[in-house]
Amino acid sequence: MSYKYAKNLGKNSSARSSYGYGSGIDGITVHHWGSTGQKHQNVVDWLRGYTGNRGSSAHYVVSDGLVTQIVEDSRASWHGGSNKANGTTIGIEMRPEMSDGDWETLVELCVSIEEKHGSMKYYGHKDWKATACPGDYYDRLGELVDAVNEYKKTGKIPDVTKGGNSTAGAGGSSKKYKTVDYGTTLGLYDKGAPVEEWQKGALGYSDEDADGYFGPQTEGDTEDFQEAHGLVADSLVGEKTWAAFKDGDEAPEEPETAKKSGGDAPKFPLRSGHYFGPKSWGGHSHSGYYNHRSDMREWQQQMQDRGWSLDVDGLYGRETNKITKQFQAEKGLKADGLIGPKTWAAAWTEPVT
Repeated sequence: MSYKYAKNLGKNSSARSSYGYGSGIDGITVHHWGSTGQKHQNVVDWLRGYTGNRGSSAHYVVSDGLVTQIVEDSRASWHGGSNKANGTTIGIEMRPEMSDGDWETLVELCVSIEEKHGSMKYYGHKDWKATACPGDYYDRLGELVDAVNEYKKTGKIPDVTKGGNSTAGAGGSSKKYKTVDYGTTLGLYDKGAPVEEWQKGALGYSDEDADGYFGPQTEGDTEDFQEAHGLVADSLVGEKTWAAFKDGDEAPEEPETAKKSGGDAPKFPLRSGHYFGPKSWGGHSHSGYYNHRSDMREWQQQMQDRGWSLDVDGLYGRETNKITKQFQAEKGLKADGLIGPKTWAAAWTEPVT
């Protein structure tokens, strides 16, 4: 048995570290893609995030003899329904019919993953949240572990046929990247030092993820950055987009008029309908990782001044979510953990109790 491998990267992913578990990988979470009769490529297209889906993804889509990777292992796909699942495991979407070929391809992919990352723990989606997923695969997880271990004992390596790399854009065609210099409008298929600076500085990529290649992930994150800054979301880093990044490079000092409570709140810094929330939500949720970090830091500092114990790092994580919910409940606000205009203002206007 062997499988054909294709890389077709999408835009629905995050840095693993954003979930609070570092950047390590220690597990595999098996899913099935729900309804029977669906085509492999249609599932790939949906999970890549270019056809309206901005809430879910996976690392791999698998069917008999075919593996398509849509998120790099080093990044978190949005598959598990929990921070730990997304932050520490690799998500594999399986064909629900579970033919012998589907199963054998899953075993060989898991062998390939363990060859790359070491021994894995194995989970079904239902181990992380209330769901029927991964269907019939769940009862066979123990069998999967045994099959992977037996395969590895043979000393063989799965015979993988590369089926093409379509990382270069939503259309799926293979493209060559061209090297660009500073002063050039950055866009898809560009590479070089200015792209790496953009990825690290404006988009908050780690040193590992900032590879200097303006691929589909960078394209999607750039659109999010532009939306958050009220710019035309064309994914091109021109003069105005670059200036928005540079202008926000340094966090402003705390206003001298800021008070622990009872004062005027600074203007809510996000557009109507937007809020501070989890990075994995995308869309209208801003976490401080890609933009508005100084604004997130300002709210955290005000909360710390009120007596709440939290890190003032400008990043929305589990700690900020927990404190926000407690604060909202205390002030009679909707305790959803999201920092919208009311929760933002309450940090300055509500009395300390």
